[in-house]
Parts: sequence; C-alpha cells; structure tokens
Amino acid sequence: NPDLAQAYRANSWRTAQRAHAPDAVFEVLTEAGQ
Repeated sequence: NPDLAQAYRANSWRTAQRAHAPDAVFEVLTEAGQ
C-alpha cells in the first residue's frame, strides 16, 4: 500500500526528529523515500 508506506516514512521521520537522530538516519530515510 503506497499510502501506508508513505505514512510510515513520514512517521519515522518525525520520530527521528524528536529523537534528534544522527544525520545518517535522515540520509537512509531520504533514500527510502525516493
């Protein structure tokens, strides 16, 4: 389900931001979103 996958990535992104995740995590999430 593309919508579910997109929502999951968005939620993961927000969670990572709240957790002050390292840049490497954002790079992985960005690549996964492309």
